Amino acid sequence: MPTFIPGRELNESFYFDVIEPLMKEHFPDLKYSAGFVGHGSDVLGFDSPKLIDHNWGPHGHLFFREEDYIEYKDKVDQMLRKHLPYSYKEFSTNFEEGDIYLKDKPKLIKSGEVNHLFRFWTIQSYFTHYLGFDIRKAPSFRDWLLFPQQSLLEATSGKVFHDDLDFEKVRSLFAYYPDDIWKYMMRVQWGKINHELQMQARSGEEGDELGSMIVTARTIFKIIFMCFLMERTYVPYSKWFGTAFHSWLKSSKTMEPLLLSILHEKDWMKRQKLLVTAYQELGTMHNALGITEEISTEVTDYFGRGYPVIDILPFINALIDSISVEELKNSKYNLGSIDQFIDHARINHTEYVYTEFKDVIK
Repeated sequence: MPTFIPGRELNESFYFDVIEPLMKEHFPDLKYSAGFVGHGSDVLGFDSPKLIDHNWGPHGHLFFREEDYIEYKDKVDQMLRKHLPYSYKEFSTNFEEGDIYLKDKPKLIKSGEVNHLFRFWTIQSYFTHYLGFDIRKAPSFRDWLLFPQQSLLEATSGKVFHDDLDFEKVRSLFAYYPDDIWKYMMRVQWGKINHELQMQARSGEEGDELGSMIVTARTIFKIIFMCFLMERTYVPYSKWFGTAFHSWLKSSKTMEPLLLSILHEKDWMKRQKLLVTAYQELGTMHNALGITEEISTEVTDYFGRGYPVIDILPFINALIDSISVEELKNSKYNLGSIDQFIDHARINHTEYVYTEFKDVIK
């Protein structure tokens, strides 16, 4: 068994040691871009020896100009099949099709053509694949809200090694949300937290410990989602949600031990007191952004019921005031982005999600 090398490190050296020399030898005049990008735990830096059984090994992505794609895609493909080494740093460059889940399994061979795992794109086809978007136009605020964050993360993650086509410049346009979209999403997320401020305590007081714990976990998810927003970092899907929080966000140093203590606490009232500390931390983070006036994080009593909370409405109102796009500033429904919508709960007691959605899609 070869010594494990993180995929990002392995494939950067693979490009410069193997792919670049082959491209210079066989296609010296071809303009292209190349990198280790797109989907995959290895692209995010979360791969491990346990995850090398499929879609892992020496591979990458090659981009051609629109006018070159049809002519050169098959030529480059055949060149790689004939001239790639069978292994690189003891890892197979050949892959076979596995089952539905473990597809693209590495399989070392000693003769014949290499069934490599390089993907070929134009820059347009790449963004069509990941975002369903035509890069010849600028994304509207509606486009931004419909891009799943996992797709945005995949479209912008990884490293570009060679860039005749300015692929890096194009994908930098999607590096993070424009300011008004960002503020609007934080406004919506504060609303989601506000909606459940007292629910775990109310369930706990009624003796519904299971319900109280479920609400607590949901609330912690919302808090972490807000941390990603405040640190302007795309949220990965559930498998890497906690890992990315721990690895990527500065706020995790304070928040993670606090949130873990909330999850481990068996007394609902103590959980509520710890939750309000987390709300205060979020308020402090908001104030540090400097995008609104300073807002108080003083602990208050939820309608005199004995549940400690903070007043979140000032955060929501201040963010609304800071938004310049009228459709976002005066949004009737405040559904947020597609990721926020699928975690949607009733915000007020007069309009329901199905009514809102029906009106939105008209």
